[in-house]
Amino acid sequence: MNDIYLDACSTTRLDPAVARAMADCLDAGYVNPASQHRAGQVALARIELARDAIRDSLMIGKHDRVIFTSGGTEANNLAVLGLSAIPLPASAAGQRPNIIVSAIEHPSILGSAESLRFKNFDIRQLPVSRSGVVDVGMLDEWVNEQTRLVCLMLVNNETGVIQPVAEAARICRQKRVLLHCDAVQGVAKIPVDFRALSAEGVSSMTITPHKFHGPRGIGALVLAGSNLPLVPLFFGGFQQLGLRPGTEDVTLTVGFAEAVRSAVAGLDDHRARLSEMQHAFESRLRDAIPDVVINGFEESRSPHCSSLAFPGDALITALDRQLLMLACDAQGVAISTGSACASGSSDPSHVLMAMGLERHLVDSSVRVSFSRQNSLVECLDAADRIIKTVKHLRRTKSSRK
Repeated sequence: MNDIYLDACSTTRLDPAVARAMADCLDAGYVNPASQHRAGQVALARIELARDAIRDSLMIGKHDRVIFTSGGTEANNLAVLGLSAIPLPASAAGQRPNIIVSAIEHPSILGSAESLRFKNFDIRQLPVSRSGVVDVGMLDEWVNEQTRLVCLMLVNNETGVIQPVAEAARICRQKRVLLHCDAVQGVAKIPVDFRALSAEGVSSMTITPHKFHGPRGIGALVLAGSNLPLVPLFFGGFQQLGLRPGTEDVTLTVGFAEAVRSAVAGLDDHRARLSEMQHAFESRLRDAIPDVVINGFEESRSPHCSSLAFPGDALITALDRQLLMLACDAQGVAISTGSACASGSSDPSHVLMAMGLERHLVDSSVRVSFSRQNSLVECLDAADRIIKTVKHLRRTKSSRK
């Protein structure tokens, strides 16, 4: 029985073409790109070529800045902490600043925002509908002179529901407030055009390549324009305009660029295959287990993610998400109970709780996520194994009553 990996929202396997590009880079023996000698300048030029390739793939303007980080978490922290440090306007001086985030943001956004309470910030969370869409209408009421930043992700990392970023950005632009967009789960699954997003009012965007078959250990914060002020998290170096000092990794940067290029070049085909797999997988489950709930099913979703609840009914007890995940793992199917960054916690999903789902739905929900390296055959095979596992667990629980 072959193992089937369906946890692409957590990370993806390295694309062979990306691995070859990185291997070639290692063979080239690039030195420190900050060095002033010729070898250092060659390394720096290679980084800039990679940066330009990322710009081209994601429609990032030539005056926009691409700041490389260690990953999505650091990029989100840099955005929240670095952009919120911009002083309040003179008319609001002495008043308490605030940040507005959606209640379903990634832990790296929520955690960095919460840390600002120690700096006397007021943190407000935008509510979300039962189907998983953030209520951006509240921005009209909440945004004021004290608002330093609004954060809204492009695609939710647990349900796959696409969020109304353009609508939120237009409100923020009208009120002259910065908006940061975590696009980690959007790139390579839906079209991402930063030039169009920034025209609507998006000020910054986070991406990381390990979500689309690129290397781990690198990400990027994209800043709209050349004048957006940002206070760095790290100090002691001049690299990347001093906004993220530290020696750049040429190999990771080249892998990043190759992953973006490959993903975007084949996006239409990738989306079609992912949609086919998602539809077939969910249909197979619904036919065999009629009471399965697909969280966010009513909304526009990215084709790579399915959030599934197995709540049972008056005769069938709801399944425990952790038990189901482990039982599926024993059957050779790798799925998750939610965000990988929160996988060490036994707390219920903050995303599903924010959606107002009943506790038996929250506690029985798992996440299944696909990548372009999966096939339709193995997704249907995985569905059959999950069906078998669910029915076995339910029989076992029923016999113990």
